[in-house]
Amino acid sequence: MSENNIDFKIVGIGALVCLFVLPAGWTPAFAVSDLDTSVFDTLSKPRVTEESGSDYENPPLLDASEYLPPKLFKSKYHRVDEDIDTFGFTNSYRINTKYFIMDVQGDDFLRKRVQEVHALAVLDKIKQTDEFGKAVKNAATAPFSFAKNLVTSPVDTVTSVPKGLWRYMTRVGEMVQGNREEVEDNVGEELVGFSEDKRQLAYRLGVDVYSTNQTLQSELNRVSWAIFSGGFTVSLAMTPVRFLSLTETSSRMNEVVRDYAPEDLRKLNRKKLQKMVSREILIKKFLEHPYYSPRHETILVEALYGMEGTRDIDKFIYRANTAASIEDAFLFQRIAELLREYHENITPLRKIVIGPTRGMPMAVTKDNKLVMALLVDYGVWSRSAAEWITQLARANKRVDPNRKIELWITGTLSDVAKEELEFLDISVTEKAFDRFK
Repeated sequence: MSENNIDFKIVGIGALVCLFVLPAGWTPAFAVSDLDTSVFDTLSKPRVTEESGSDYENPPLLDASEYLPPKLFKSKYHRVDEDIDTFGFTNSYRINTKYFIMDVQGDDFLRKRVQEVHALAVLDKIKQTDEFGKAVKNAATAPFSFAKNLVTSPVDTVTSVPKGLWRYMTRVGEMVQGNREEVEDNVGEELVGFSEDKRQLAYRLGVDVYSTNQTLQSELNRVSWAIFSGGFTVSLAMTPVRFLSLTETSSRMNEVVRDYAPEDLRKLNRKKLQKMVSREILIKKFLEHPYYSPRHETILVEALYGMEGTRDIDKFIYRANTAASIEDAFLFQRIAELLREYHENITPLRKIVIGPTRGMPMAVTKDNKLVMALLVDYGVWSRSAAEWITQLARANKRVDPNRKIELWITGTLSDVAKEELEFLDISVTEKAFDRFK
């Protein structure tokens, strides 16, 4: 049996494990014809949990006041509703703030939104200063003040939606190259300067300049306009509390996102992808994908680029191109980051493997382990989880009795789930990103 056939059988069944890990609403669709039926037939009766004396679990409601760190649960600017729905192994939150009320999917997205709340509080303090008021007056008399509406309305702002700034800056480039009046060229150049000031401000506040939070975008634009056209300088003391946990990759790439315009990021990302991915159509689709912001793209590409010597990166990009939401794009970004950390700090990866339809990217290490890096906030041993993870374990043993499975998750599992996985000889590492701090 060839190496490719072995991998396909493992990950073909592994595609089913996405029921165990994917957010609510993202259900895999597959037909029996998608799978290696000779393997599927032998696994049609998966081990039931009663064999180890355990009961299936239902996703519980968690108490936010007990589950979350105190500062993440509430502050003077926000409060999270007490009930946390854990359905789909992705926690669902409602965050109440003086600026917005929002439903949030996932622990990482909650940290991101709380960071934005505290950034908004800092922006409020900035706007109350005398210096800001003077800058606003200066901006009103600037020769290009008529362009303010282009950058202060969250609906029309080019950086308020993924890819927006890239598309806008392309138009600016065309404007400069055409037969335009001098003032139009100058406006284009000044708007590029505005975008640079906004990226610098977002970096200082610890938020994503390409965030889809319209309230944040509106306030970033207002203060950035005062910086850009009014000569305002933000005090070094004006920085919020930090809630986000960054990998070395995302930390470094945040600086790149700060310093490079979106079209420059795209060029850098394309060059890296062309060294890893053989099919140009995959690169084109990824770079034009509506749900990957320049930041998502840059971090994901850099994570894969750092997995030196790992084969079949095409498969990861192919699956990343199936993202159907901002949350999906973030999911693939974080999986890439976690695999990069594993590659550099645990064991080098040999290749990416993946199943049909909505299978998640996994990796085989140089010492022949199958590694699944997954975003799980809180996981329990549900019936579907038991069926699919048991099938994965059986398929792995059938194809290669000596191959171990490692599950690296970003959150935690119930005691029952950990016991069952141990019974199946699957090792589990919880809070995986904490291992690499």
